[in-house]
Amino acid sequence: MQTRSITRNRFFSLLGESLRLFYEAERCNDETLKSCLTTSSILTCAYSLEAAANSVLETVEPKVNERTYSTLDKFSLGLEHHLDKRLNKNCIEYQNVKALLKHRDDNVHPKVFKKDVKIQSERSDSNFAWHHKTIESEPKKRNLQNISKDSEHWQVSDAKSAIKAVIDFLNIYVCEWWGLDERVRDDVFLPYSNIAKNGDTRVYDINTLKMLKTYESSFTIKFITIPALPAEDA
Repeated sequence: MQTRSITRNRFFSLLGESLRLFYEAERCNDETLKSCLTTSSILTCAYSLEAAANSVLETVEPKVNERTYSTLDKFSLGLEHHLDKRLNKNCIEYQNVKALLKHRDDNVHPKVFKKDVKIQSERSDSNFAWHHKTIESEPKKRNLQNISKDSEHWQVSDAKSAIKAVIDFLNIYVCEWWGLDERVRDDVFLPYSNIAKNGDTRVYDINTLKMLKTYESSFTIKFITIPALPAEDA
């Protein structure tokens, strides 16, 4: 038996968990469970973005206290430290992840609020109770920037939008704004270890790779190297 070391980085596995929750929500027939899966997928996707931001922060020297920076400030600090550049806060990629983080904050720190709603009511079979359902008008073009702040109204398609928003933002941040070399990208965003016999230090979560394979036509990851699945897992 040998002792080996591994440097943990939750970003890739959290992205995979978000994908798996989205996968299950797409196939779920129970509306209550589907809503729970959708909410969990969106919030887990936001957590993966936070993990990616902390990965960027690890490249900054001297080390700083991550608690003093917001998620997007960490990305900004990375660019300023390495290239003396600022984030493009006007682009759609930035605006989408900003909206995603706002939804995360609203649901992780829920507040009491009041609003006017339209209600559809019907008497239950027992005649002792009523069922009430709120009716919300859908935005003409649904996206992360205009979906409801109430997670109970989130749709499965919103989870897909959240995952795409994170991937699109990291693609442009890493490949265009930062311009990182391909091998360096993997070192920043993936776990690594001295376990492998071939000298490759990268560690991939196999379940995340399977989910990415399932949705390869929907999401294109450029900011890290995605290997082919082993033959027995393909």
